[in-house]
Amino acid sequence: MLSERYADQLENILVDPSEWKPYPTLQDRDAWASLPDAVKNAHLKAGEEALGYAWPGLPLYFFNSREMATAAIIKMCARRAATL
Repeated sequence: MLSERYADQLENILVDPSEWKPYPTLQDRDAWASLPDAVKNAHLKAGEEALGYAWPGLPLYFFNSREMATAAIIKMCARRAATL
């Protein structure tokens, strides 16, 4: 496995989970301000279009039924996730 092959190097390669930030924090305003205008505008437009979105509900049995088909669960969650 890769973890075995590189075990002695992993500590130097991997970032500590508490320090890893996949995107700038809210407080890092300079990083957010440096985004290209096209990126900002595209995200603002998508957000504005989603303002009136009616989130599909998740039925109660979704949370406590072993009989519900996995495909149905995935479909319901995918519709919600696609909006994000």
